[in-house]
Amino acid sequence: MAAEALTVLETPGLEALFGPEAFAEAPVAAILGDRVVQGRIDRLLIAADHVQFIDFKTSLRIP
Repeated sequence: MAAEALTVLETPGLEALFGPEAFAEAPVAAILGDRVVQGRIDRLLIAADHVQFIDFKTSLRIP
């Protein structure tokens, strides 16, 4: 698991997601039709010209 984490941290283009301007465990919500959907995004960066986010998934399989 540590090797996988280091691979993500070293991926070109993702540096800003782990910098001081990014949010960790950012709460998000949206209205879809008549439903409210909410959750947390692992990393979120809101820049002047773009929004970048990443949500990690483990390889854990739930039966």
